[in-house]
Amino acid sequence: MNHFARKATVPSLIFCFLIAAALACNFGQATPSAATPTPSPAQLSDQKQASDIARLYQSSPITPTVELMNGGAVRFASFSANLPPNSGANNLARARWFLNEYRSLIRLDDPAKELQYVRTSPDGGTLWFQQLHQGIPVHGAQLTIRIDGTTVRQIIGGYIPNIGLSPAPRLTAQAAEAIALQQAGPKAQVLGGTQLRYL
Repeated sequence: MNHFARKATVPSLIFCFLIAAALACNFGQATPSAATPTPSPAQLSDQKQASDIARLYQSSPITPTVELMNGGAVRFASFSANLPPNSGANNLARARWFLNEYRSLIRLDDPAKELQYVRTSPDGGTLWFQQLHQGIPVHGAQLTIRIDGTTVRQIIGGYIPNIGLSPAPRLTAQAAEAIALQQAGPKAQVLGGTQLRYL
């Protein structure tokens, strides 16, 4: 009986020893932390825009007012941002400099390509820009900027950030004209050139 008892306890001792060794190894290891989720493109744009708004608050001698639309476009912004000497020799160049410097504020990746200059007010201080997407005008989408000397005062926006539509049209110009003429009636006619627009 004693012989069998000794043989039976050897595997049990080895098994217990292996468990103890495994526990000892695991005890010294750090518990892996949960992976940090990768921010979405929209979240990254939010963070960059918040950073540019903070810059305005730091640099403006007056308290800025910033109103955003759905999607993050600037509806209205009032502030006082002094421009550096290298920002340009005229208001168009200064406006271009500011819009590029604060492109995260207006949530446009490349304002030089996405904002087409339209006109300037008679006093030279207010400039209008038409929004483009891959070279195609976005119907009714504009941004206005107000500059007094070397100080940017205001932005008014009615544009669409982060347009994801393809620039390739689904209809040819001739097909679009035919549909328009059919809808307009028998006396309708095409005047001027047909142009592609984002609506």
